Amino acid sequence: GPVLPIALGAAFLGIAAGYVLYGTRLFDRAAFIRAFRPVYTLLKNKYYLDEVYGFLFVRPAVRLAELCGVFDLRVIDGAVNGVAAVTVETSRAAGEFDNVVIDGAVNGVAHGAVVGGRGLRRVHTGQVQGYMAAIFAGAVVSLAALLWVLL
Repeated sequence: GPVLPIALGAAFLGIAAGYVLYGTRLFDRAAFIRAFRPVYTLLKNKYYLDEVYGFLFVRPAVRLAELCGVFDLRVIDGAVNGVAAVTVETSRAAGEFDNVVIDGAVNGVAHGAVVGGRGLRRVHTGQVQGYMAAIFAGAVVSLAALLWVLL
C-alpha cells in the first residue's frame, strides 16, 4: 500500500527541514519561527497531546484515587477500627468472665476439697471398728431409702 512510502517521505522531509533550519545557516531561524508562529507553537507543544491526555485521563484518575482514599479512610478504616474495638471489648469481657467465674469455680472446688479433706481427716482414725460401724450405718440408711421409694 501507499502508507509506507508516504510515511517514509514525510520522515525524510522532516529530517531535511530540520537539517536546513538548525544545521545550516540558509534561513534566519528567528524570522522563520515568527512567520510560522502558530505551527511552531503547535509542534513545540507536541500537538498539546500531553495536556489533552492529562485532562481526559490523568485528572479523572487522580480524582478517582482521591475518592477511593476518602472511602478507604472513612468506610474501610472505620469498619476495621470498629471490629478492633469490638474485639478488644469482647476480649476484656472474656478475661473478666475467666477471672471471676471460671477461676472462681476452680478455686471453689479446691477450697471444697481442702475443707472436705480436713473433715475426713477427723473421721480417719485407723480404728477398723469405727469404719465398720460407718459402713453398717450407711447400709441401713441406703436400705431405708430404697424401701421408702419402693413402698
